[in-house]
Amino acid sequence: MKRRSGAEVNALLIKAAHQLFTEKGYKATSTREIARLAQIAEPIIFRRYNTKVQLFVSTVVEPVLENVEAFNREWRNTPNCKEISTCYLHSLHQLLKDNCRSLLAITTAIVYESEEAKSAGIEDVTNQIVSTLTQLTRSKVICDEGHKRDLLARIIVSSIWSASVNGDYFVSQRKKDSFIHYLIEMMVTQL
Repeated sequence: MKRRSGAEVNALLIKAAHQLFTEKGYKATSTREIARLAQIAEPIIFRRYNTKVQLFVSTVVEPVLENVEAFNREWRNTPNCKEISTCYLHSLHQLLKDNCRSLLAITTAIVYESEEAKSAGIEDVTNQIVSTLTQLTRSKVICDEGHKRDLLARIIVSSIWSASVNGDYFVSQRKKDSFIHYLIEMMVTQL
């Protein structure tokens, strides 16, 4: 059998960890399962990542944070006007939809599963994601300078987040896009 390069081993490890964490959750995923799926020896995991939670952060949390930061850079310098609000909110929905499985794994790890995950700062990173999206939404969607601007932005982000991540529970997959479109249109017209 041909010896694999360190980069190849790391790629297999990251892919396997991400897959299992997003399918089964943090707590239900063992490093033994990750090693088996990646076709590597389990000790390799701990040579590259000191703990299971570091592996989770590296393979699930950090990619979401990078995507949010890229989204923020992309939208930060666009003009603030009602005309782009709909486009921005649809893009926000797509960002959350694209990261849906990771967001579910992160939220579940924080809320239900692991004190280890909470103490590793995952909750802080999640708050950073929410804060970044809220600030950007406040500047792109809410035109007035009223005192409820932050609250409105949080409501918008949480509504789109919920619809993007948990939408299947509220509407059928077939109607999900029209549900999101209507939700966004309703938000924009009310502001």
